[in-house]
Parts: sequence; structure tokens; C-alpha cells
Amino acid sequence: MVELGKHTNESHNEVVLLGGSLGFSSLVCLLNNGNNGQTETTANMLGPFWRLDSPRTENGGTIVRSPTPGPALFVTALVKDDQGRVVPGAEVDVWHSSTEGFYENQDPGQADMNLRGKFTTTPGAGSVSGASSPPAIRSRSMGRWVN
Repeated sequence: MVELGKHTNESHNEVVLLGGSLGFSSLVCLLNNGNNGQTETTANMLGPFWRLDSPRTENGGTIVRSPTPGPALFVTALVKDDQGRVVPGAEVDVWHSSTEGFYENQDPGQADMNLRGKFTTTPGAGSVSGASSPPAIRSRSMGRWVN
């Protein structure tokens, strides 16, 4: 662990990555969000590449903040609660890597907060939409919603 700590810097936290690989993140999520691990929960881990304060983005807007290769990807999402009802006014926080497989805090060629954005679901419909470039095959887009 000490050796991993030596390889950690402001854009790479190798100890956090190891914690996720060993299951610590899942355990903490279960213990904090599901009746001490006894009740199923829909809580999701944010992962090591989530960042606080990603920019607010208008519905239909883009999260591309610097030139990013590849065709545009347009996404529309519907947010529902555990009873299947739409959730208007929910915050949807989206982030993903570039086509090269790097998040902007790992790649000095990308603008700060490139491919990151916070959307708010529409009143009544509970949906959000936005555009970005496609993520690399080896990575995945992630998101969370808070109401």
C-alpha cells in the first residue's frame, strides 16, 4: 500500500483504484445505504473518476468542452424512482472518457471538465438529454442522480 501511495498524484489515486478492485467500495456502499448490508439498495459507487462540481448543462446541450475525436453521441435518459414513477428535477451527473480512453484529469490535451456535465430532469417528464463524443470501448459512461 505504501508503494502504491508513492504513485498517487492529483490526477491518479492508485490506492483508491486498489480499494475498488478489492471490494472495499462495494462494502462501504452496502453498509451505508442498505440497512447495514441487510437490504438491497440501488445506491451506486461513483468510481475513482467522478469529480465534484462538474458544470451544469442545459438539456439538449453538449458536455464536449474541447476538440474530441469521433462522431457525436446523443443520449436521452429517463429517471424513475423505485416505484417506477418519473423523477422531475433530479440532478443527473454524467462523465466519461475520451475516445483515447482517458478522462480529462488524466490528459493534459483535454479542457478541464471535458465530457462531464450535470443535467436536471424536466418537470413532468423526468428526462434529460445531451450530446458528447463516444467513450472509448474499454471505458464506460457513468452517472448518478440526486433528488
